[in-house]
Amino acid sequence: MKILILSHSLIAGLYLTFFLLLTTLLFAKKTELFDSIREKVKILRMIVEAALLGTGIALLLQSGYSGQIWLWTKIGLVAVAIGVGIVGMKNKSIFFMVLATMILVYVYGVAETKSLTMKPKAVQAQEIFNQEMSKRDSQPTMMEGRPASSEPIDPAFIEGKSLYLVHCIQCHGADGSLGAGGAKKLEETLLTDAEISTLITNGSKGKMPDLPFLKAKQKEKIILYVRSFKEE
Repeated sequence: MKILILSHSLIAGLYLTFFLLLTTLLFAKKTELFDSIREKVKILRMIVEAALLGTGIALLLQSGYSGQIWLWTKIGLVAVAIGVGIVGMKNKSIFFMVLATMILVYVYGVAETKSLTMKPKAVQAQEIFNQEMSKRDSQPTMMEGRPASSEPIDPAFIEGKSLYLVHCIQCHGADGSLGAGGAKKLEETLLTDAEISTLITNGSKGKMPDLPFLKAKQKEKIILYVRSFKEE
């Protein structure tokens, strides 16, 4: 999997660099050099385009992200960028070349952050945590003569919920029962905490993406939140 990811990243970087070069030549009005490079690398470009789409589809099938919108959007936009780029190269159109380049730059950002907003997962989780803590602090309490929230107010539980909403909800759903992409119903799991932690780290080939960057404490908090599904 790591070799596939590295290959895809290198191919994407090469393709983006190629478009940046040709777009720069058009802006500089170096049309003869533009034509020369375009013709000399025509076959190579077609191979790179096929490899870019091929490795992208392979990642879709093997990474466990098949249920997530950002990956489908990424692959679709790459196909669009290739089509727009071909039109731009054929007609020497700065507009289409710039458009193709911008799409590829956006796609690269989406791939790196695994988010259509290009916002890192850690930032998303922190924002959700802050929102949840704010809601918790504004909840009425029994001391005020009104019923308190039934949801646990432990910051660890709230952080676990925040991490779950960022990393897990796309396939497992808000209550753990969505089952997208073959995801298991979490309230029915018989796995121990240690087994869940290992699964989060290593993933399951083609079914669940690995999240090796999550720290042990973060995984413990996700498990704490997941365990609450059985209590509902």
